Amino acid sequence: MMSRTMLESAAASFVCTFVLIPFYKFTYGESGSGGGLEEIYSLITAIIPSNPITPFIEGNMLQVCIIAIITGTVMIILGNRVDQVKIFASQCSSLFLSIVEAVCKLLPIYIYASLTILFVQNGIGMILTLWKPIAVCIGINAALALIRMLMVSFKYKISLPVLFKKIYPTFIIALTTASSMSAFSTSLEVNETKLGIDKSYNNFATPLKISCMA
Repeated sequence: MMSRTMLESAAASFVCTFVLIPFYKFTYGESGSGGGLEEIYSLITAIIPSNPITPFIEGNMLQVCIIAIITGTVMIILGNRVDQVKIFASQCSSLFLSIVEAVCKLLPIYIYASLTILFVQNGIGMILTLWKPIAVCIGINAALALIRMLMVSFKYKISLPVLFKKIYPTFIIALTTASSMSAFSTSLEVNETKLGIDKSYNNFATPLKISCMA
C-alpha cells in the first residue's frame, strides 16, 4: 500500500511539473528561455489574495471580487446553516451603500469647486488651448452614448426620447462631472424608480459596474 501511494504521488508530481513548465522561466548559463504562458500564470496568481484584509486596504477590486465570489459560493453551499451570516452581510451592505450614497451626493460639489479653482488659477485661456481634444472627447462619448441608447431602445421597444428622459438625471451628472462615482446615488434611484430594475439586482450590479470603471 505504501509503495502504491508513493508511486501515485510521484506520478502526480511528474504530471504537475510537466503542466507547469510553460509558466516558468529557465536560465541556462547566460541565456534564458521562458514559456509564453508565464505572464498568464502571473496574472492568475495576482488576482488571488494572500489574505482577506489586504485587498480592502489596497483597494484591489479584482481581489475583492474574488473574495466575494468565494464567500458567496460557500454561503450558498451551506444554505440555512448561515442564515445569521446572510442577515449580517445584508445589513452591512445596506450600511455601506447608504454611506457611499451620502458621499457621492457631495462629489459633484467637490468637482465643480475644483474646476472653478482651476479656471481661476490658470485663466479661461487654458480651455481655449485645449478645445480641440475636448471637442473630440465630447463627440466620441456622445456617439457611444447614443449607440448604447439606441441598442436599449431597440431591445426593449421603448422610444429614444422617453428613455433619455428617464436616464437624464444620471446622464447629466456623469457628463458634467466626468465621474461615474458622482452619479452613483442617482443611478441607484433612477434604475429602481424609473427603469423598474429589481432592487436586489440594482444594489449588486450598479456598485460592481462603477467599481470596475473606477
